[in-house]
Amino acid sequence: MTLSGRRQRKDGSLFPVEVRARAFNRSGRLFAIALASNITRHREQRLLAQFSVTRTLSEVGSLEEAAPRILREMCEALEWDHGTFWRVDPEADVLVRVRAWPSPPQRGPAPSCRGRPASAWAPPGEHGRAAHPYAYPTWRHS
Repeated sequence: MTLSGRRQRKDGSLFPVEVRARAFNRSGRLFAIALASNITRHREQRLLAQFSVTRTLSEVGSLEEAAPRILREMCEALEWDHGTFWRVDPEADVLVRVRAWPSPPQRGPAPSCRGRPASAWAPPGEHGRAAHPYAYPTWRHS
């Protein structure tokens, strides 16, 4: 279970936290563990990414035109090493790689999804919300 909230410092100031809790049974005894993390920096990064994406979408005419900027801005704001923009091709029922950031190395072809249909990646109506356990790009070699 994950909860968000605020905690108070010794000086009385408040800061945002994310608390992850889990109960488990060990040899017939019930245990619980909870970890709280200060998410101030994470929240600021997420807001910067949201602002950057919104600005980009307002400045361009199509999603394909926006994809490279959105990927770069999100990866930089969230300190990600890599990002890939995918879309569902409803006719073929597959995921299609639109763009990657940074661009993949020139050593081989672009990543693929091993030909899995898009419907296998998420429950119906949930595309983009829940990843399939095997949802990872792999390098295809010709």
